[in-house]
Amino acid sequence: MKAICILARLRTPCLLACLSYTSSVFAEDIFQDIGNDNQGNSYSSNITQAYPYEAYWGDTHLHTNLSVDANGMGNIALCPDDAYHFAQGKTVMDHNGMPAKLSRPLDFLVIADHALNMGVMHSARAGDPELLKTETGKHWYQLLQANNKTGSQSFFWESWAPENPRLVRDKHYRGTIWQ
Repeated sequence: MKAICILARLRTPCLLACLSYTSSVFAEDIFQDIGNDNQGNSYSSNITQAYPYEAYWGDTHLHTNLSVDANGMGNIALCPDDAYHFAQGKTVMDHNGMPAKLSRPLDFLVIADHALNMGVMHSARAGDPELLKTETGKHWYQLLQANNKTGSQSFFWESWAPENPRLVRDKHYRGTIWQ
């Protein structure tokens, strides 16, 4: 029994010693001295290789108030035009009423609004007459008017699944978002 207790106490220190030994062995294989070589020249990898010298900064996944998820999480005011102006370094009014401006313009911007129910939540909040002609539009308008926070959450989950019977299928309304 004493032998088992002694082995149990030594298990962690032995394991740590083994791990530290193996990590230093592997480090020797991977990391070599990158100081001066035998001729006294400093090390520089691929000195003749032409690498790009310009870095570009941007955003590759931005949602505006036309996407159900962004609108439902509070972006009820910022549209694609606002996103474009913001990316250019211009001042825009944020959804909370505060001015927002980048310290330098972006080099690129991808507005990645979801196609599914694009613009529906924005139009439901605004009481769009074309949307209110549909049963689903009326239901969602009432949902958002009754309680903005829980209404937004309910709207999001009700409208997300493509097989959901509550999708707005009115051809006239579905076409207006692209005009």
